[in-house]
Amino acid sequence: MKRHLLLSLLGLFIWLLSFFFLPSPSPLFSEEQYSLDEAIITVGIGEIKENDLVAARERAIEDAKKKAMIQSVENEISSKVMEDNYPILNERLYQQSQRFIEGFRVISEVPQEDFYRITIQFTLAQDDIRNELKRLGITRQLRRAPRILLMIAERDIGQKQYTYWWSYENLVPPLTLSESILKNKFQERGMYIVDHVFLLKEIFQNKKYTKDVNLSDEAIREYGKQFDVDIVINGNVEIEMVKSEGDSGMKSVQANIAAKALRVEDGKVFMVTSSHAPASSIDEATAKGEALKKAIGKLLDQMTDLINKQWKAKVDSKTIFLKVVGLQGFSEFLKLKEEIKRRIPEINGIYQRGISLENSQIDVETKLDGRTFIQTLTSKGLESFNLQVLSSSPTLIELKVFPKNLPSSSKSIP
Repeated sequence: MKRHLLLSLLGLFIWLLSFFFLPSPSPLFSEEQYSLDEAIITVGIGEIKENDLVAARERAIEDAKKKAMIQSVENEISSKVMEDNYPILNERLYQQSQRFIEGFRVISEVPQEDFYRITIQFTLAQDDIRNELKRLGITRQLRRAPRILLMIAERDIGQKQYTYWWSYENLVPPLTLSESILKNKFQERGMYIVDHVFLLKEIFQNKKYTKDVNLSDEAIREYGKQFDVDIVINGNVEIEMVKSEGDSGMKSVQANIAAKALRVEDGKVFMVTSSHAPASSIDEATAKGEALKKAIGKLLDQMTDLINKQWKAKVDSKTIFLKVVGLQGFSEFLKLKEEIKRRIPEINGIYQRGISLENSQIDVETKLDGRTFIQTLTSKGLESFNLQVLSSSPTLIELKVFPKNLPSSSKSIP
């Protein structure tokens, strides 16, 4: 009680001094110029560490600025394009928000136990943001790319056995060279490749899987379902030395790839293909890398167009990004996912991007916008979790969840 009273008093004091902590708007953009039709209102959240409200408030302000920029950018491009181009958007727009903020007004702010919460109304230079996106070559896309899981077994020079990630139940599997090149090349062509590493241990703990190098179509489909993907690309890569002519000292290598693409929705294999490419270099590793790049390039030329034709994403679906605090592992994520799906039939898919003790990042595909989604979810509630909305926007929502069997003192932030 004393701590909460102290935080409240300190919060009031900081609110009175707020104009010293936020830069004053330019006279050209006075408060009277704000209109709700043009302005963006966001809620910033800053963690309170060691009772330092000043630092927490600064974190909350930066969080609010970034969310305002994200909302502004999402008016210009699709959620998938934002996701694919996050690094450059973060560097050129989100981290340089002051370039685009024309004015602001603090609506409310208050410390809440472990968080500092501030609501700010911003006016942004939308034309400048639009022009910056054009300079970066980032354009709108109408549909999301398919989610693809790579299941590629590699047998390197001199190896008798294949190396493949689904055989590693208790260890972090190595990222093979062919898998790394495939992932990068697919992403360059706008494909979404799911990172299997962070989910591998959790998935194997929940079900027994076939760990053979040669998998049946049904086994491949089962992996695809567990990773929440649309397409699985399964195949083998063999890298072998080729006898060099003469005594030039060059190392000659050939890469051979055989692969098939399976659609998880119906289990249909819609493409089977192969590719071969040689390369030579004084250095064996260089020759191997070049051979793989050539072979994979040929493979992708064959696969990309057909994958796009086979993929039937719904154009009217949106992606809502959820940041969820409070999940304690993969089993709780699965429970939360199933309960949300039951409550909101308009959801097309829920995909986990990452999980940690701090927060879980989840993508939700739905026809609903963020505000309608969260209003529906909070009004219907969940069977196993209490929910607290930390902040929300049309495409970004922050939630805190509490298992309903926790003591009431642990369930909410005032």
